[in-house]
Amino acid sequence: MRPEPKSTSGKEAVTLSKFVEEIWWPKYRTGGGKRGVNSYTTIMEKDTHLRVHILPALGKLPLAEVSNEALTEFFGKLRECGYKKKGRIAASTNEKAVQKRKERSEGRKDRGKPRIGLGEKSVKNIRTTLHTLLGFAVKWGYLSRMPELPDVIVPESSFDWYQPHEVSQPLAAARDDWARTVLLFAVHTGARMGEQRAVRWSDIDFEKGVITIRSSAPKWLIVEKSPKSNRHRRVDLTPELAEALEKIRHSRETVFCNSDGSKLRPGQFHEVLWAAQKKAGLRRIKCTSCGTRSRRS
Repeated sequence: MRPEPKSTSGKEAVTLSKFVEEIWWPKYRTGGGKRGVNSYTTIMEKDTHLRVHILPALGKLPLAEVSNEALTEFFGKLRECGYKKKGRIAASTNEKAVQKRKERSEGRKDRGKPRIGLGEKSVKNIRTTLHTLLGFAVKWGYLSRMPELPDVIVPESSFDWYQPHEVSQPLAAARDDWARTVLLFAVHTGARMGEQRAVRWSDIDFEKGVITIRSSAPKWLIVEKSPKSNRHRRVDLTPELAEALEKIRHSRETVFCNSDGSKLRPGQFHEVLWAAQKKAGLRRIKCTSCGTRSRRS
């Protein structure tokens, strides 16, 4: 049901913050998107955009004053320094924390250069959230017309991955059968890390030679979600991978887990890959870039 616009005659105009918090967000959060449903990750992302960037900068403005000029200034500041929610804790200056950040930056092409503001991809995502909520403000009669949002051009991403002749090297350098199977699963299935964290023995059909990717466990979620495509998919279980999985087979539900049955942390996947890369003398890449998938429809 469409919310009825509140009369603002003789009253203070509805601010962007009030529209979001009392009118738009409660409806959108419970399934008011174009498809009638919003994934958990979509809600998390838009909630962050609103709390950290949009409302601190534009929340006090009446909707009618969310003009082209105000939006141009907003996006300019996102690129320059970003917005911070009041009360957020600044980055730690603790010596150990600084060292950890330095170690994590190894392998980045821009390491050593200070990061200023947000990247274009992040800015574009925030623009999408703002465009969506303003579109509903127009549709529901709280705003007479859609203001013009600045265009955001995202540079084409550059990816690095191992060539076929390189893939065998980290596999051979893995420290044991378990570590090799972690890497081999990613190489032979093309599964994302979150999908590999969630795969269960019941998803693997050794007789038919098929693995069904049913869910994903991204690092920031406690609960599992559907794969990125929102659809189950089947991938080939190669003889080599089947043999490797049989070697590490255990009684716990999740294939790649700790001894207590808990899911592996993303850092554990990285550690397995980076240790093998270092031993093999290969450049460091991310877990999502080490192989190609053989997919069944």
